[in-house]
Amino acid sequence: MHTLHILMGGALLTALVGCASSDAGSGPGGTTGGSAGGGTGGTGGTTTGGTGPGGTTGGGTGGTTTGGTGPGGTTGGGTGGTTTGGTGGGGAGGTGAGGSGGGEPEMTQSNTPGTFNFSYQGDTDKIFFSSSNFKQDVSGSEYFQEWYGETRNDSAAPLCLVEVVIDFRNASGTSLASFKAYSAAEAHQTSGTLSTACMPPGGYGAYYSNGFAPSMVNVSEIATIDVTFGGLARPQAVPHPLAPVITSGMLVERFGTGSNLWAVEGIVTNNAGTIYNVAMDVFPKIGGLVVDRLGDHHLDTFLQGTTWNYQTTTTEGTYTEYHQYLSFIEGAAKIIPPTPGSEAHEEWQLREAQSASRDATRRRLEQHRANRE
Repeated sequence: MHTLHILMGGALLTALVGCASSDAGSGPGGTTGGSAGGGTGGTGGTTTGGTGPGGTTGGGTGGTTTGGTGPGGTTGGGTGGTTTGGTGGGGAGGTGAGGSGGGEPEMTQSNTPGTFNFSYQGDTDKIFFSSSNFKQDVSGSEYFQEWYGETRNDSAAPLCLVEVVIDFRNASGTSLASFKAYSAAEAHQTSGTLSTACMPPGGYGAYYSNGFAPSMVNVSEIATIDVTFGGLARPQAVPHPLAPVITSGMLVERFGTGSNLWAVEGIVTNNAGTIYNVAMDVFPKIGGLVVDRLGDHHLDTFLQGTTWNYQTTTTEGTYTEYHQYLSFIEGAAKIIPPTPGSEAHEEWQLREAQSASRDATRRRLEQHRANRE
């Protein structure tokens, strides 16, 4: 399950939908509707579904969602399609096609200079790369590098287990820093007993990777940023029926007033069925950029009808919004690999790579923190 929370005036506004989830926009509010309207067309263009800067679209069980509001329009529930016109500033929720209007196309938000070059593998050509955040810090005798990203699925089918390879290069083409990351996204049911991270149409995914380098990157030298996407289109994927519900969440200063180390804590309720090895990922956003990945785990059996009181790791400084995702395993505790060559085996291999990547980033982060002590 995924939730994008927006904090307004000290109050936490949370978009929650049954076993599915919603991706609310970063605007001031939200409305409940039926099928989402389109974005906005370019000059002389029209749109049929999709989302423009005027709002984002969330999915939901039974077609119900609480969407966000953007600067020019609102979105309702349901699942958007794809944009056939340009992108504009208007757009209206409800049923039917969006309005028309001009405007600049959406651009990737980044904290570094450099021109983005995109390449797409598999079914990923409709991914919009919404933000990139490169960070580095001294760590003992080395430098600890981190990268955070965010994407949106502008295709008509769920995109699952999306992979991003990003390479920051100077004017001569020399690589300055590179990262590989797998998306955290909404829990879907595809094959096997593991939930699958999928971006539904109009939905978002968040990314984190890290590594050590012998020297610090001179950010001003970044001239190009090569980004390669991989992933699987799974039209049959549905929001996982056993997904628990994040019933509450709030920011807390975990180590007391003045520590400036903030976590998210709240309650997850399991209404659907017995699961285990539940992982929660929280991606705080500041100024449109993902700035950290926080987490908590419920490793034991999570029985239907029970709750889990979670509290994530911390990040320095407060934030106004964050993505929140859950993943889990259903069924038997021992996972037996599916038959090689099957669709299920392809997904299993990607999940194993995703898990290994996550473990490696965690170990490097722990090493960096130890170096700073």
